[in-house]
Amino acid sequence: MKTIMKLSIGIAVCFFLIPSFTRAQAEFGIAGGIGAGKVDLEHVGPDRHAGQVIGRRITDYELGLFAKLPTSTLFYVKPMAMFGYQTGHVVFDERQITYRSNNFAVPVLLGFSPDPNGPFSIEAGPVYSYLADVTRNFENKGDTWDSQRHGIGVRAGVAFDFGSLLFTTSYEGLNYDLINPELTGLREPGKVMFGLGYTLGN
Repeated sequence: MKTIMKLSIGIAVCFFLIPSFTRAQAEFGIAGGIGAGKVDLEHVGPDRHAGQVIGRRITDYELGLFAKLPTSTLFYVKPMAMFGYQTGHVVFDERQITYRSNNFAVPVLLGFSPDPNGPFSIEAGPVYSYLADVTRNFENKGDTWDSQRHGIGVRAGVAFDFGSLLFTTSYEGLNYDLINPELTGLREPGKVMFGLGYTLGN
């Protein structure tokens, strides 16, 4: 829990303190994305021995806000606040079952632009995710089980900035198997996202 608190404080600093020092150059905007990935839940069920749930083609949607905060001509920090929704089918006891989840994620990306006058950048950084809701009933065997809520992962990709429009492609992995070993572990070992952003005020 202390790790989560420290990370949350760091994220707050990125959103509220850094802009005060870079207000003249900072950019703010809205962003959305769509992609696909995997989910893997272990020890599903009230007794943690009911089985494993695996989903290989889960569709991901995200929508939220971002800030682009230059630290030099080549580097910038880009904190984001994103609401996410997942939907698809998972396999449980050799049966295909509908799966859905909602989460709030905060990526904090460090960007590098090889050419300050060009549109291309490389971005990477940590992600904190809070799982607000997830499918908890798999063939009536999951009514009382609960999953981990706090996840940490990494996002990395490329961005193309054309003034008001921003195009991104990223790869992300998350792990909710943290803090409480008594709860079901949830992993998202990899998802590919394609995003579109709009910078306000440009």
